[in-house]
Amino acid sequence: MASSDASPAARERAALHGMRILLGPSETASFLTRMARGLSAQGADCWLLNLSPHIYHAESAALGDARLLAGSWIRRARQLAQRGLAGRALGAVMLALLRWAVVAWSLWTVDALVFISNRAVFKNCQDLWLYRLAGKRVIRIYLGTASRPRYLSGWHHALLKPEKSKRAAEKLATSTRRQQQRVQRASRWADVVVENPLCGHFQTRPFVNWFRIGLPHDESAFGGLEPVRAGDILRILHCPSNPEIKGTDRIEAAIQKLEREGLAIRYTRITGMPHDEVLRQLQGCDLVIDELYSDSPMAGFATEAAAFGKPVLVCGYGWEELGRTLPEELIPPNLLLDPDDFEKRLRGVIEDAELRKRAGDDAYAFVNGYWSQEAVVGRLALLLSDNAAIPADWWCDPKSIGYWQGLGATQEQRKQVLTVLCREQGMAALRISPDSRFYRLTSEWLDDKLTGPG
Repeated sequence: MASSDASPAARERAALHGMRILLGPSETASFLTRMARGLSAQGADCWLLNLSPHIYHAESAALGDARLLAGSWIRRARQLAQRGLAGRALGAVMLALLRWAVVAWSLWTVDALVFISNRAVFKNCQDLWLYRLAGKRVIRIYLGTASRPRYLSGWHHALLKPEKSKRAAEKLATSTRRQQQRVQRASRWADVVVENPLCGHFQTRPFVNWFRIGLPHDESAFGGLEPVRAGDILRILHCPSNPEIKGTDRIEAAIQKLEREGLAIRYTRITGMPHDEVLRQLQGCDLVIDELYSDSPMAGFATEAAAFGKPVLVCGYGWEELGRTLPEELIPPNLLLDPDDFEKRLRGVIEDAELRKRAGDDAYAFVNGYWSQEAVVGRLALLLSDNAAIPADWWCDPKSIGYWQGLGATQEQRKQVLTVLCREQGMAALRISPDSRFYRLTSEWLDDKLTGPG
């Protein structure tokens, strides 16, 4: 861990003793579970609120000394809502009453609240001003999807069909406007916002760089799971949650070409498997290919691969932009490539065993060091204390963001999406300030004739 983080984080960890913290409102990839477990291990009293138990990760049962708030009541309300019209109505009423009960309990009980995504106990965040009025500290953490502008997520096919482009652009502009409103409403009452600097375009004030905090890795969760060493055939693993966005077709075409050229490769693609099976597959592989068009150098699956010391190849257009906001040693040390160089560079990665070993070792050291559960919690403790305790170089100005390539598409596809959107709906559809770096960079290649409504 960087020396600039160690001393203040250690002091604030000590201040966690006895602090009462609620984390919610819904679990995502065990992020809140690990935070709650880590905070409680440092002496804080933690409760986890999960209003979407149907997506509750299996690992979330292991909360350590933290507690699940109203878990059985929330599950009953959700189950009741699945029993016809009457059940749906009763379930909705029950869930609404539970939300108000949680708000009242929080106002009386906790010192701080940590929310992820763009919601609070209530979906429209109308409870947030109450916490501010009561002097509670609120931390808002975005994990990507909730805040990334809609036009930077995936490839919007309908926009590129002449007979559908006008209507598709209108729908995209509307969903973007609503998303911007949700993000700004959720962030307004937060004392601190934590955001990926490649996704924070809609923030209206400086936010803490997400990579200064990190994804908490609990080494004990992988206890007894030892990596299986490589044999004569290189085993490549790919686990796409969404094959189109991850670039799976292109990944598989490149691998098949190398197989035809005589490289000894055994490729495995897994989708929709239980978490235990995913970990078993990670144990036995030699190289992980995460995705081709990412805006995060190390997301959840890549972090689990790093726990086994496996090299992970991640492609994206934003690595140089990310380097503007972070020192090199804090950028997760995966094999970070430009998508346009993927096919050319893949052969070199496959043939260079020393490169893969070094990348796997570096990633293992990173997640068990800077991203260890204790280290991440120490940095979160700084946010929970006071804004004055947060180092100046942790902050990012949203107007300085220049990243426009987004996630899940090539540069040329993204240009097409933005061109059609702005041609049909005007530059105002971007919902970005004209004095921002993103707006200026985008304007450089957008057609000068873009003068749509708005």
